[in-house]
Parts: sequence; structure tokens; C-alpha cells
Amino acid sequence: MKYALTVCIPAYNEAQNIGRVLHAVLGQEQSGYELTRVIVYSDASVDATSTIARAIGDKRVEVVEGSVRSGKAAVINHMFSMAQTDAVVLLDADSIITSNQVLSKLVRCMHEHNASLVSGSCKPLPARSFMQRLLVLGVEAWQELISRTPNSDMYRCGGQFVLMRKDLYAHITYPKTSADDVYPYIVAKERGLNYAYDVTAEIYYKLPTTYRDFFRQQTRFLNADASMEAIFGTDVVQKYYTIGVIDKLKGVARIFLKHPALAMCYALMLIFPKLLVALFKHDTGGLWAIAESTKEIL
Repeated sequence: MKYALTVCIPAYNEAQNIGRVLHAVLGQEQSGYELTRVIVYSDASVDATSTIARAIGDKRVEVVEGSVRSGKAAVINHMFSMAQTDAVVLLDADSIITSNQVLSKLVRCMHEHNASLVSGSCKPLPARSFMQRLLVLGVEAWQELISRTPNSDMYRCGGQFVLMRKDLYAHITYPKTSADDVYPYIVAKERGLNYAYDVTAEIYYKLPTTYRDFFRQQTRFLNADASMEAIFGTDVVQKYYTIGVIDKLKGVARIFLKHPALAMCYALMLIFPKLLVALFKHDTGGLWAIAESTKEIL
């Protein structure tokens, strides 16, 4: 069976990246699926995002332009309402795709596991600055912690690169929350739908190069559990947030033993955003400040 597939790309001021990611999507090997549509929703971008996307010249690419910025959640909901295919892939516009088989791998994983939600492996690009070296250390420590923790699939479900079958995407409405990765996972599990993770379906992303952008990202990530509790309730959310404080402290101890100097620097970077979130728990909603240094990939 060949599945009909739509790729949905939310974009806000992605002129530097949209052309590259579209070429990568359109150049994918279509094994087990047919790519029938690529929707690019430019969320009131003020750069050439829409112009570059249209210039690709492929009839499968449809560009939607928002006149007022509405935020990622609203953009996703609009694209899902447009899709009619067996499945959709939600892909961040600043993703780096280096293989022509990543979509095939997600589709195969969906089929083999009868999964309504499938996520790929999102990895940081190699570090080019001291700031990024610290962040790579944090990512690696976090991934090790996930691998050591039973029932930790929710943490693997990154919002940058996910496939949803029609029985999920046609019946889901994203709320105005910054936790766009955690939300579909909890919805799927609470509805009794299967989730699967394909570690071989790899895409890449750029880490921040400035502390301001790191701070913006961290405060958004750290607020995710509170926003999910407001939607689903504490009892439901606690079923899926399986990594506790003790687990995190053990993870910190492990990276200090391996890389004491770098670990100390990374810990110092985390103090301010963690303190701010602890004192002022507040979800940014559907709109948040963009980490601009993560977009400068070319």
C-alpha cells in the first residue's frame, strides 16, 4: 500500500532556510508513500519566505500567507484543516535534512507499528562555538538520561519532525501553548493510539549561539509541564513526565564526572532561566520570541 502524504511546514521569517528544506523534501525517495502536497504557511513573515517558497516552481508546493502573526499552534491547526491525505508530516522550516530517505522511514515505522504518531531523531549540528559546545553537552546528557529512564517516550517526541496519521491529525486541535511537541503525544496516548520512534530518521537543527536565544528557548521548554497540567490536569501529565528530580541530579553528576569544567559552565547558564520559571511560571502561549541565531544556518 502507498500512503498519500502531506508535508506541513510552519514558517516565520525563514527566508534563509525555506528553499533548502523544500528542495530536501521534494527530493525524498518516495518508498511506501506518495508526496501529494507540501503546505508552507508563512505566519506574517516580513522577509522573502513566501517569495522563495513560490519560486520553487513545484505544483505540489502550496504557500499560505497570514496577514497577522497568529503563532505556531494556529498555523498547525490551519494546515491540518487543509490536509486530506492518509498522513501528514510536521516539519520545522529551519530543519537540516541530509538524507533522501527520512520520510520513507517515518512512513515505514507508522505502517510497521500501526502508529498514529511517529517521531524522528532530531540532532544538533556540530558545535562551532564555546556556547554551542556547552549546549551539545547538555543535549547529550539529556539523551543519556532518557535512554536510562523507563517509559520515557514522551521526551523523544520532538515537535520539529513528526508524522501523524489521519486518525490523529484530523481530530486534534493545538491549544495556544509553547509545548507543541508534548501536546500531541499526550493526546495520542490518552486516546489509546500508538506512538513509535525511529532513531534512524535523522534531521538536524542549529543550536543557539547567544545567551539571549538560549534563555528564550529554555524558558519556553521549562514552562511546558505547567502548560500541559493546565490542559490535561496534574494526574494525567505526571504519567508521562517520568524523569524526576533525583534522575536529573544523577544525570548532572554524571556529566560533572566526565566534563567538570564544561558542566560547571553549563550549570551556571541554566541558573537564571530555571530561577525565573520557578518564580514566574508562565506559558508564552502560541507566540514566543524567536531564537534568531538558530536561523542563521547558511
